[in-house]
Amino acid sequence: MTPTPKPGKEVPAGAEQGEAFVLEDALKRLEQIAQQLEGQSPDLEQGLKLYREARTLYERCVATLSAAEQEIRVLMADGKVATGHPPEGSDKEAE
Repeated sequence: MTPTPKPGKEVPAGAEQGEAFVLEDALKRLEQIAQQLEGQSPDLEQGLKLYREARTLYERCVATLSAAEQEIRVLMADGKVATGHPPEGSDKEAE
């Protein structure tokens, strides 16, 4: 069951299991958390809750970006990405 967020404490897409993860939403939520932690003095329990949420979002962002980077490397190696340059090791490089 997805918790109902309190006003001003939105749960970004992908923050809960089973939802589609949207990198941009996660980055916005990380910014919100940082502002909350910097601008307010949350009690220990709330601060830990925000930290855990931020850590989870951070790990998912890193995993998403790493997967995208790997996919780009594969596509570039296959010559499927239009870089304006031939793929490494192709015969067109020698010309």
